Amino acid sequence: MNGRRPRCLLVPSGRLTDPYGDPGSDPYLKPDGTDAVTGQVPDPDRQEQELWRSLAAALRSRDADVAHVTFPSRTEDGRTADPEEVADRVARVRSVVRVSTPDVVVAFSLGAHATVQAFAGTDSAPERCSRTSTRLVLVGFVTEREEQLSDAVSRVDLVYGAGDLIAYVPAGRLAVDPRTTTVLAPGQYAGEVARRLSADGDRDVRIHVLEGLGHRLQPVPSGRPLPSRSDLGRLETTGLSSSPPTAERVANIVLPMSCTAQEFPETSADGTCGRGHRGEETT
Repeated sequence: MNGRRPRCLLVPSGRLTDPYGDPGSDPYLKPDGTDAVTGQVPDPDRQEQELWRSLAAALRSRDADVAHVTFPSRTEDGRTADPEEVADRVARVRSVVRVSTPDVVVAFSLGAHATVQAFAGTDSAPERCSRTSTRLVLVGFVTEREEQLSDAVSRVDLVYGAGDLIAYVPAGRLAVDPRTTTVLAPGQYAGEVARRLSADGDRDVRIHVLEGLGHRLQPVPSGRPLPSRSDLGRLETTGLSSSPPTAERVANIVLPMSCTAQEFPETSADGTCGRGHRGEETT
């Protein structure tokens, strides 16, 4: 059977416009985002860009073709994206998917939400992609509704840092007191997210929880698996930068070393190394 190089598409979080960025744009910062003089406080946006660059390199080393989506700048920093911004991101993902026909889409946070919406339902799924099967690797994705994904989606991998904690905020409030609020770890909410993604049928959904990492797979202090409530407001990543090994962990989910070009035939791309079963994996 003749094969081809697997095609991977990278979709950044809502914080970034370009997943790669320019590592040399600030002379006072090292490429990992730490201060060149003090070595303190890596910038989370720079850390995500470093992770994307490392992941792209890891995937190319596995003989994959890698493309990425760029997003417009957010008009206000730190606020929730409004419906217009989300719709713009969905349209951009859908447009790039039509052109690149990826076997695997890797998406972070808001980018993961845009990707799920781009592949929602039979009618709105990217037309050209419907002729192949696509895997979605969603990092830090949480949904409160049942998602109707297109039949073009063959499998979904949900990836969380073990320190990706969530709490439900009552309507009309912008913040909660962590001392009196139930805080959930991925092991407590990921299973329900998987169920909502497979509600329209027997979809293959797998869960991966990566120890020592946070929402955007940035390193978080080790020593205990999860921070206490008193730590939630002061988590830091000072002196921690591990994008190359983190990228390899993600690359092993996106494109396991056992995958070869034979897994991606020209006429019926599967984009997987086997169907497998629904379940949870902690690494």
